[in-house]
Amino acid sequence: MADDRNFRSHYYEKVGFRGVEEKKSLEILLKEQPLDLQRLSQFCLRFPLPTTFREIVWKVLLGMLPAHQSIHEFVTEQRTKQYEDLEHALHVMRKIDNTTPLPTVFLHMYCIEEGRFIFDDIQLKNEVESKVFMGMAGVFLEMLNDNRVDAYWLTKGFYKLQEKHKDIINILCEQTEVYLKKEAPNLYNHLAAVNTLQALPCRAWFSTCFTNVLPEGVIERVWDVIIGGSYKVMVDISVALLMALERPLLKLTNTNDIIKCLLQEVSKTI
Repeated sequence: MADDRNFRSHYYEKVGFRGVEEKKSLEILLKEQPLDLQRLSQFCLRFPLPTTFREIVWKVLLGMLPAHQSIHEFVTEQRTKQYEDLEHALHVMRKIDNTTPLPTVFLHMYCIEEGRFIFDDIQLKNEVESKVFMGMAGVFLEMLNDNRVDAYWLTKGFYKLQEKHKDIINILCEQTEVYLKKEAPNLYNHLAAVNTLQALPCRAWFSTCFTNVLPEGVIERVWDVIIGGSYKVMVDISVALLMALERPLLKLTNTNDIIKCLLQEVSKTI
């Protein structure tokens, strides 16, 4: 039986249907009662989520929906009502109106829920954490075709996941240097010689999980792995981006020029 399954998997890959077996495996996982969060996480680490199932898997792993599918409809109704109550409260306080961008609306909602409501809008929006939150909100809104309720709860869940792991960002930066030195020694030595290693935007990439760096279609797959529980993928992505720009970077000796090159050219390499 196992040999037959392996043969079919090999055949599917040959004719361009790679992932058919993985999709079937995920369908089986999603029929379990209750859902096994650990096995869903492991799937995210091993395979890219099919688009048709990504939303439900993310909702469960990020805590928007519980493992017990029998109450998903009820929980969704409560999430919607809670969203509407928060939105109404912000309208009453005149903090938002119908022209307020949704990422800003989400940020105010999150602050209310976290008990840290700030009345100075300029101060709030200029905070680094606020920019990260709104950037993530923009990605989720685009992915979900402006479904504001789902986008808000997924943004909140993903941001909290990122906050929980922000203490390891220094470790990720160190691992990036080690990996770069191993995979691209010429580039590493050049960046070290011009004192640019510490100025690389890796910290910003990690703290935002590549929001506004990777394009749609790519960032979802990276987030699959992060939501599955692994942050190491961001080290791999960072080194790959640096190596893709090795030739132009080796020609630059000024730190500002190197950073400018990275910020301008990264999206073009994907």
